[in-house]
Amino acid sequence: MRASRLLSILTTLQAKGQVTAPELAGACEVSVRTIYRDIDALAAAGILVYAERGAEGGFRLLDGYRAATHWSARECLPLFGATISTERVCIDRNRITGGGVTAGIDFALTLVSQLVDRPTAEAIQLRLEYTPAPPFTAGSPDTAPPEVLSRMLERIAPFRKRRVEMAERAAARLNDGAT
Repeated sequence: MRASRLLSILTTLQAKGQVTAPELAGACEVSVRTIYRDIDALAAAGILVYAERGAEGGFRLLDGYRAATHWSARECLPLFGATISTERVCIDRNRITGGGVTAGIDFALTLVSQLVDRPTAEAIQLRLEYTPAPPFTAGSPDTAPPEVLSRMLERIAPFRKRRVEMAERAAARLNDGAT
């Protein structure tokens, strides 16, 4: 069953720290491709799984790292051992995270500058004609007018509640599996 496999992946990551896709596939008796799909499902559910490439790479949780995410999900970061960063793109040692929709473009450009070089990232930015100039300053809880923030918080309250409940359950299972 997929739910038990996802939980098994989480508890394995909690217990071992870093595990490769082939190791997870062997332990779960599924294909490596299935593990990649499961990791994507965990990420989509808000579980902070980080993939590290290379011979020394594998999957791990963000335990002990600063991390950025969408403002409406920040309260879940500490449940998985991450420290909240409000940066659009957060670089902490060998981990890069980002939050928000347009921050995804910033994240991608930062990543290209780190992995290739700045001129390549700048060329991509030019090709995209990425020159953000939002017409309003309501793009962050820190700058949004109070009535806009209040209305949005009211609208998303059920979704945030569900996300926090799911994150708390996942974190509790991780902590139970680590003991």
